Amino acid sequence: MVYRLPIQSKLADAYEMISDFKNAFETAKIMFQESPSFTLYKRARVLSEKTGNTRSFLVFAEKTLGENGHSFSFSHSNLLRDIYSYEGETLKLLDMAKSQKINTNYYDRKYIALSLIYRAASNVSDINDSLAEYLKSAANQDGIADMLLPDDDDLCRTDLLLDGAGLLREIVSFHIDAATRSRYAKAAYYMCVLRDVFIYLKQEDNFRHYFQEVIQQNSRRPALRDEMSIVYGKAAVTIKK
Repeated sequence: MVYRLPIQSKLADAYEMISDFKNAFETAKIMFQESPSFTLYKRARVLSEKTGNTRSFLVFAEKTLGENGHSFSFSHSNLLRDIYSYEGETLKLLDMAKSQKINTNYYDRKYIALSLIYRAASNVSDINDSLAEYLKSAANQDGIADMLLPDDDDLCRTDLLLDGAGLLREIVSFHIDAATRSRYAKAAYYMCVLRDVFIYLKQEDNFRHYFQEVIQQNSRRPALRDEMSIVYGKAAVTIKK
């Protein structure tokens, strides 16, 4: 159906130029259905606002791509995830993350953790360097960098950060279990991001307790401790005998 897109696109443009938003939306909706993409979703989404069909269009997109993450293809699953992120459907994102074990959907967990934390912290300035750099990694991510953000009063910032931190903890454990130096380095990177999240939340004591637990549980992994020293220094990862 791709060959129809240029004609349909011109038709949607023509309807929009004469303020016939109903037919513009219906045309854009068909374009998305026939050739699902994030770009076409956003185009139809803008028109859905002008016709009062925003919620029903999301339901339509879910049915088109496979509701609740049980999608018809890998690309459709990724697109649905991106749409949920864009729309702020954070509970559905968490359901997607938890629907499979991390060794099956690591990249979904990684994306969703970033989405939740970006939604909470992208507009705040009092964050430390590791968290700031982590947020910059969203620059080219569909559904994150361009996500629809509510007013600050409607943003459950603490809950979003804690949910994102929960996913990051799983990611840290996943890399530690791989038991290679390069994966230990990745675990340490995410540990620094976690530290900054908890510092922002004024819950650093909780993070220190978690960090020390990780060090103690991995006392026989000197390479891990060496990598983790970037979090609080060499003294913090020394195992006392």
